Amino acid sequence: MEILRKVSLVLGCAAFAVCCLFLNLLGGIALYSNNYRNAGMSLIISVGVLLAALVFAFFRKGIFNLLSLVFNIAGTLLYIYPIAVLNAIPNSAVPRSSIEILTSRIYPAVSVTILLLTVIFADFFSYDRSAERARKKSEKLKERKRSLTEDEKII
Repeated sequence: MEILRKVSLVLGCAAFAVCCLFLNLLGGIALYSNNYRNAGMSLIISVGVLLAALVFAFFRKGIFNLLSLVFNIAGTLLYIYPIAVLNAIPNSAVPRSSIEILTSRIYPAVSVTILLLTVIFADFFSYDRSAERARKKSEKLKERKRSLTEDEKII
């Protein structure tokens, strides 16, 4: 799982650089400047949110995994919104072929989402984390099953 985590982090960084920083950021700026301000801003914000998710994925604590997951979901929703807006543009305003080109440049960001989910999965099911959870569970069971000492008993 450690190798899967490291490979997913490296691929996630590369996919973020290409898909988010290049395609989504420039696409968001283009949409913002062409009177699709909400869709453009949403795409620009999704880049920042996915960057935060990627940064949190580098840390190994449980809270950082949860934060990375939440930011990943938020970033995904933020780049799905412009796709919905672009697909809702009527053919009379912009030809469908132009819209398909714009939306096809947003879709590669799905790779960043999937790689971040893989990092979280690999970190959660890593040997160290699984052993720690098993140790805590066995300690709780031992505590429950032990008999009380004379000092602990209520008479």
